[in-house]
Amino acid sequence: MKTKGSKHIKQSNNNFLIFIPVYNEADYIEEILEEVRKSAPNADILIIDDGSTDNTPYILEKETDLHLIQHSKNKGYGKTLIGGFEFAIAGNYKYVITLDSDRQHQPEEIIKFTEAIKNEDWDIVSGSRYLEFNKEKLDGVPEDRRKVNKRITEYINSLTGFNLTDSFCGFKLYKVSSLKKLNLTDHGYGMPLELWIQAWKYNFKIKEVPVALIYLNRERDQTSSYRKVFRRYRYYLNIINKAMKDYENTSTSCSS
Repeated sequence: MKTKGSKHIKQSNNNFLIFIPVYNEADYIEEILEEVRKSAPNADILIIDDGSTDNTPYILEKETDLHLIQHSKNKGYGKTLIGGFEFAIAGNYKYVITLDSDRQHQPEEIIKFTEAIKNEDWDIVSGSRYLEFNKEKLDGVPEDRRKVNKRITEYINSLTGFNLTDSFCGFKLYKVSSLKKLNLTDHGYGMPLELWIQAWKYNFKIKEVPVALIYLNRERDQTSSYRKVFRRYRYYLNIINKAMKDYENTSTSCSS
């Protein structure tokens, strides 16, 4: 992997890697790192900075007890996640936990994911903002995002039978040996939907755990026009349908 300004701590025997994809999060990243270190003191930390143009790179360069990969330009959320998965595989970790860096994922909830795998073997433990919520918090969710999430989640469930309640939450735990089976190709923010279809293809065991329902900046998260909402919805459908087509083509090829 071509990187800019990468740092590496000595390879440890830790089972857990906490992976934080970052883009222009200078306001939050130091606080997030402090909270992650408190919540998962024995885990290694990987940050991939996807071409930030604010002060994020300078802040991260001062950090010493983490793995840091810096993209010279923005490559996309999906590409960044794929890079984190590749790092976890190469580092021979047992589990990788992903969380975003904008304070909408709470590091103190990492324990929910590690507790979930203590007594049962899951390929993916996925955070859900809609397993436990109240009406007041639900009213704080941008309406367009809530509707798109609901429709896309229902569509994925109809194809996979996973019975998900939140197909978009980026707060997840993955078993690294299971990630090795996947062939993820979408570099955009819809790549996690491709992942769900491939997880179904390989009969992954999925569990959801409740996480906080937080939208800190409605203006930032709210899409302003119907055209943009429809474009995003169509983009998600295209990713899912392409993944299904790839699966069907693979199945046909194997059976012929």
